[in-house]
Amino acid sequence: MCAYCGKTIPKGTPHIIKESGFWMGEFWKRYSCRDCQPYISEFWGWQGCESESLEADFDEFMRENHYEEWVTDDDD
Repeated sequence: MCAYCGKTIPKGTPHIIKESGFWMGEFWKRYSCRDCQPYISEFWGWQGCESESLEADFDEFMRENHYEEWVTDDDD
C-alpha cells in the first residue's frame, strides 16, 4: 500500500520507492506508488519534514499545490 495516497500497489509493480529508517528506537519502512513519487520531495519540504498523519497531510498538500493532478470528478 502507498503510504502517501493509501492505494494498493500491485505486487511486482516496477519502480516502487521504498523508504526506510530508524526512528525513536524502531525500524520503519514505507512504499510509494508511481503516481505519488514525483511529489514526495516537494511534500516533505512543504511539510517541514514532519507528519503526524502522512495520508491526510499528503492529501492536503496535493489539494493545495497540485489540485488538478490530484482531485478527480469522483472526489468533488
